[in-house]
Amino acid sequence: DWMRWILGWMAFLVQHPGQLPEVALVLRGEKGSGKSILGQYLARIFGAAGKCVAGNELLSGRFTGHLRETCFLCVDEVGWAGNMDSAERLKDRITNSCLTVERKGQDAYIEKSCLHLMITTNHDWVVHSSSDERRFAVFDVLSNRVRDYRFWKRLVRQMDQEAGLQAMLHELLHWNLGDWHPREDIPQTEALREQALASMSPEEAFLRDLWESGEIPAHWIQSGTEEDWHEGRSLYILRDPLMEAFWTQNPSRRRSERCGTMGRILKRVGSAEFRPCADSGRTRVWIIPGHSDPRWRRIG
Repeated sequence: DWMRWILGWMAFLVQHPGQLPEVALVLRGEKGSGKSILGQYLARIFGAAGKCVAGNELLSGRFTGHLRETCFLCVDEVGWAGNMDSAERLKDRITNSCLTVERKGQDAYIEKSCLHLMITTNHDWVVHSSSDERRFAVFDVLSNRVRDYRFWKRLVRQMDQEAGLQAMLHELLHWNLGDWHPREDIPQTEALREQALASMSPEEAFLRDLWESGEIPAHWIQSGTEEDWHEGRSLYILRDPLMEAFWTQNPSRRRSERCGTMGRILKRVGSAEFRPCADSGRTRVWIIPGHSDPRWRRIG
């Protein structure tokens, strides 16, 4: 149950503020859907150690003075900007128990990280992730309360004037976590899958489409070898026609990437190193696993 996971993440925050959850909570939804208000109230629980900021730079930029002695951080209006250095810094801040604190014009130093990170956004592509992602739990927020001003007015009144915040804290402090940790069962939501698909390289997207289609053109297969991919047997695929098909779809990759990237991705799913094809001159082959092999899900 996804709601129980979210409540568990929140309970872990207040019951174990000094322990990293190693997973960022990401809420994606329309403007006015209420995705940010949860972060604002969680930040209030932690006083000076709880902060709400906006923008990619404060989330994954080089300077981190604002993260010093921060337990809970809610970052609004985040969207993937294509900077891999920033993506790697963000992932490091989610799981690294040490935080490098760096301010402009000052020497950097290290302190213990207790960062529990929440991200809210209305962008479709929020974070750079993979098919086996373990650092992000991504959820879509319902839009049925957009522009429902009476509902939000009542909610704010309850939280601010009728001890709603105190009641929420009490509930979270008494939530039975046992030995549960947020990293153990990250919900595999459609929103998370969309992040992985959007983050794929052209080579990964090409191979993913090939696997999902379940069809390999006959002229790609080395003559005299198994031709039925669905029998669970490995196939001997000629490198050149596969790469020609990829380059036709992605002409900008022809000169810059050649075959190395494709080979590395195929190796990730269990393909053997390509080797000379005896009856095809200089053409080489990749020995790829059967269609039902679960390693194909590693693409992305």
